[in-house]
Amino acid sequence: MGWGIWGEGGLRGRKAGGLHQSLSEQRAVSRSKAKCTVAPAPEATRLLSELMSALGTKLGSIRIGVHSVQVFGGSRALPVCRGLTGPDVLGKAPPGMTSVIPCRLASALWLLLWLAAAAHAGDPTPAWQPLGRGVEYAALRPAPRFGSGEVQVVRIDPKLARLRAVMSSALDRKPRTAGAFCDSQHLLAAINLGMFLDDHVSNVGYARAGSHLNHGRWVQKYKSVLVFGPKRPGLKAAALLDLDATGTQARLDDYETVVQNLRLIRAPGQSTWGPQPKRWSEAAVAMDNRGRILFLFARAPHSMSEFNQMVLALPLGIVAAMHVEGGPEASLSLRGPLRLDFNGSFETGFIDNDSIVEQWPIPNVLSVVSEP
Repeated sequence: MGWGIWGEGGLRGRKAGGLHQSLSEQRAVSRSKAKCTVAPAPEATRLLSELMSALGTKLGSIRIGVHSVQVFGGSRALPVCRGLTGPDVLGKAPPGMTSVIPCRLASALWLLLWLAAAAHAGDPTPAWQPLGRGVEYAALRPAPRFGSGEVQVVRIDPKLARLRAVMSSALDRKPRTAGAFCDSQHLLAAINLGMFLDDHVSNVGYARAGSHLNHGRWVQKYKSVLVFGPKRPGLKAAALLDLDATGTQARLDDYETVVQNLRLIRAPGQSTWGPQPKRWSEAAVAMDNRGRILFLFARAPHSMSEFNQMVLALPLGIVAAMHVEGGPEASLSLRGPLRLDFNGSFETGFIDNDSIVEQWPIPNVLSVVSEP
């Protein structure tokens, strides 16, 4: 996906309804010599609400029956737990479907513990590792319904760390890997600046850094723009803006660096893509609800809609995001305390496998500079 102009998908979504209960108080059932005893509905609802609050999600709806317990979070779906009589079964259903556990649970406490473990496994608290002042890294494992693989995240506080757009057009016009950019330009981390044109130099969207103009044409379908390097006091150090939002155009001249790309998520955290069959490894840049800039990388392929829902469900507080590359050219490199180079592989219709094991050269990167 080195070059090309992609259309923006439509916004689709759904949210859980109200609270539903279908459990008679202290109901116990005996079938095939197996008993399933659960707590009274009000008590179970209270315990589940407290649990989900601790896990960082809201109780959207709950259905508790003799043979099933279904819990739906307001921000994401928790696994459905279903007890079966007969032989004990512990299995994993396809992503998004039900999981099966034995019916021989002594009490609702077992159910709560299982739900806590299942929810935590798919939505962990990030273990952030510092890379430098205002820069940290974590590898997050999404909920099982999004499949296997991790999301690599570099989180940058632009008030403490300096962002830099490194463009080959301002150097020697030669592409190099993200890792090579880090080594030659003394960068703490680097990700794709954006997709590039067939000249293998120019960003598809508008891109300038200071007085250097990499590409001077604005792409009408591209609705995200990253700005940083304020020219006057009182401005945010960096921001990921929606070009169709009121006042955005007037703010662009206030910043030294302006980079336009394809929008994934519009503020305040709404996916702009509907379902689609194409999937690829993904590199993206996002902003959280505290104004920090995130470099996101996922080698496992997803559609854009799936990727958006996946990162919105992570404990990152993402409010906006833009696509910067997909497939084998998607790259992320780290230096400093960690030396890591990530590269994509899968892209529908181009490389339909996971065979690419090294980074491909790219012309431009968005980076954070190594500073004392």
